[in-house]
Amino acid sequence: MYYLALLPFLVDSVFLTGKFAQSMSTYTFRVGVKFSLPFYFPSLTNVYDFPARPGISTELPVFGLAPIFGSASAILYTVILAYVSAGYLGRLHSSITGTLSTILDSANKYFLRILAYAALWLGLTLVGVIIALANPLSAVLYVLLLIVVNYFLFLTPFAIVADNVSLTEGLRRSLNASGSLSSRTIPYVLLYGLVTIVVSVPVYLILNFGLLGFFAALAGFAFIGTVLVASTFCFYSNIAPQEMKTGSAVPEGQ
Repeated sequence: MYYLALLPFLVDSVFLTGKFAQSMSTYTFRVGVKFSLPFYFPSLTNVYDFPARPGISTELPVFGLAPIFGSASAILYTVILAYVSAGYLGRLHSSITGTLSTILDSANKYFLRILAYAALWLGLTLVGVIIALANPLSAVLYVLLLIVVNYFLFLTPFAIVADNVSLTEGLRRSLNASGSLSSRTIPYVLLYGLVTIVVSVPVYLILNFGLLGFFAALAGFAFIGTVLVASTFCFYSNIAPQEMKTGSAVPEGQ
């Protein structure tokens, strides 16, 4: 399913090219490192921090909204990404399971549930902005809290698509999978973060070569990011206990 990498490449090209072009004048040569918790739609912002400061940071699952957060296009961006992500996840899952489902069919099927999950994180991010304006120290603690929350909820979109369940049921299954004493989620997340750190180093270096480097980094990470999303699908399928998939909730459409 290599062609699926075209979707994150096109999305980042549309929404991040202007941001990168503006940032080019703020530095001559830049190095840095960034790690990311598991994401369900790749974006260069998962491994690259656009504000011109080297260091270590983490990306929360708000579709890389930081570059345009606060602008009028934030809501539109979220809606578009939710629709594209729904088709992307559905088609990727169908390839893993060997079923037939087009990108368009998957987008129409899962869009509202993925949008609801995105809206949840958008709301949490907005709360963080408000807290930061009121008390910067509290904002740091809030970000740490969000990292913990993300650990428990990151499997939600995969549960929604893989098991065709509602948002609330997807949240419950993600909590069960990540909160279990026998869960392998912690080692997986740590390994995932290490991979994104390793990937972020050459990404920072390549982006020093202007727009040519920018598009090369977009293309490379779109492919690597798609591999990472597929790995999380496989991980969820392997660790999700059977009783979590056959609980009281009935999959939609049945």
